[in-house]
Amino acid sequence: MKKWLKIALYFLSGAVVVWLTYRIAYKSPPSESDPAAKQKEVLSQAATAGPNAKRDLVLKNFSWQKAEDGSAVFHSFSIYNASTRYIYSAITVRFSYYSEIGDEVGHSDKIIETVIKAGESIRIDKLKTDFLNQHADGADMTILK
Repeated sequence: MKKWLKIALYFLSGAVVVWLTYRIAYKSPPSESDPAAKQKEVLSQAATAGPNAKRDLVLKNFSWQKAEDGSAVFHSFSIYNASTRYIYSAITVRFSYYSEIGDEVGHSDKIIETVIKAGESIRIDKLKTDFLNQHADGADMTILK
């Protein structure tokens, strides 16, 4: 009986050693397994990155309307600065116009000369742009820089 117990203990201790070796050798990096470490890494990357309008500025409530004579378009929208540290001014935006089937038929670039502080929103109502194509049936807006 003692011999059998000795063999079982040797077998169990060997299994524990193999398991510990496997766990040490194949442990994932802290950033993948620990959410706090991953968040710290993301924050440190954001701290070293400079201002980026495409990343920090969020467009909301975009709408557009053709002028009665068809020569211009009026755009209304809000921009929220999601950054906690950067202030933006002279924001370049692009208004893209689309046909009924979704093909882009033109675009117009505008510079918005309004200061947006970190964490604030601004509302732009009826920003006028020249209308490039009379057959545009839809519009979209993107931030260029």
